[in-house]
Amino acid sequence: MEKRLSPRQSNVLFEFFCEDGGALRLTADDASAQAARFPSEHAAGIRAAHGGSFVLDGVLMDIKKKRVGDDPSRTRSVILRYEAAPSFSFALTEHEQLFLSLEMSHMWDRYKQLQEKNKYITNTVFRLYMVLFIFAAAPFTLQRFTSTGISRVWGFGGVWLALAVWFFCDRSFRAYGTHWFEKTFCLRQIDQIRKITVGLSERYNHYSLFPTAPARGRKEVREHTHISRSQVKFTVYFYKFVSLFQPFYLTLFASLILFPDEMSDPNSTVTRTLFLRVMLGFSFIFFAWLMLSMDRCFGILKNTFRARRISKHRPQMKFPRETDINLPGAGFFRTSRDLLRVFAIVVSVCNLIRFFYLMQNVQPSFGYWWTTLDWHLLSATVFIFVSTYAHDEAYVRSFLKAAKRKFPLPDDEAVQNPLPDGSPNG
Repeated sequence: MEKRLSPRQSNVLFEFFCEDGGALRLTADDASAQAARFPSEHAAGIRAAHGGSFVLDGVLMDIKKKRVGDDPSRTRSVILRYEAAPSFSFALTEHEQLFLSLEMSHMWDRYKQLQEKNKYITNTVFRLYMVLFIFAAAPFTLQRFTSTGISRVWGFGGVWLALAVWFFCDRSFRAYGTHWFEKTFCLRQIDQIRKITVGLSERYNHYSLFPTAPARGRKEVREHTHISRSQVKFTVYFYKFVSLFQPFYLTLFASLILFPDEMSDPNSTVTRTLFLRVMLGFSFIFFAWLMLSMDRCFGILKNTFRARRISKHRPQMKFPRETDINLPGAGFFRTSRDLLRVFAIVVSVCNLIRFFYLMQNVQPSFGYWWTTLDWHLLSATVFIFVSTYAHDEAYVRSFLKAAKRKFPLPDDEAVQNPLPDGSPNG
């Protein structure tokens, strides 16, 4: 009798805590201090939640125990019964308002700093590549390089410059991924502060482009991820493409050091042949690039994975390990990776020995540098390189797919974009 006579209010905002760390916010058709009524389509989400809170008469109430049942008087409604107790006063004190204002200002300042850092990184990398391109093109555009013998010295300078650019770009890309995560964290915290300060403001939620409570015609509001999959894929593959120029520049400057006259002489007919032979001889540079670039790309995917899953209950999520997600085929991936690395080392050593053997009696002819043995070495190198790349791609995709199943997105994007088998995506 007491529950039935308790005062009820319509359009009461509830926030439920999900197992994946996210928050499910629903608007009850009507609610009291002991029970609430929701549309039947939200029954599964309410049952899966392990707790929650709601605001009634300006007081924030915490849900201690809950029980979901059908409403006998309405066919498309469910009744949530619970035990609720006041959490704290919903009104902010002057001290709290001042602190939230300062924190909001700090979050926006930090977000702008990260934006400026990323802009500086992009501009610096662009300038470095322009300098590297001009530096590499100089010996082939100025014919005096051949007669003065300065090409070999120029090659040593180019090797140093290419390594410095590679080092800077590698560190910049890692910083870009870290900034990505921190920017998302700032946006999420700003969104949380907005909910605290104007969460129930009718005027704000009526006019704002980012409402903190559901409109009367909308029964559900969830978090935004701020990072799209297409943006992540574009960034990763763009880095792979751009960083590929580094091993090409290194082998180009190495060929200038070893063959200064032949490489810079416009009348030489074996310039391209020597360059390709140097590329094969120093194939370990390309294998090193492959391992580093895949590791860096996996790093930004890890940061993106963590950033997309930031929530109130999981603000600093760590990327899972193989043992945390029970990665299928983990033993096979480890064994095949070790074998491919051994094969890469063996073929790189063979290419280097063969190259220095040919250097003992240099002859300016294509047939001298490319014999049947060299073609076999080239085929083996390309096969191992492609196999290593395909293996790393398969490992990263498999790892991320298993991690997404274990830790789905805390918002409705996973429901709107399911995997082919129907499981949540993210």
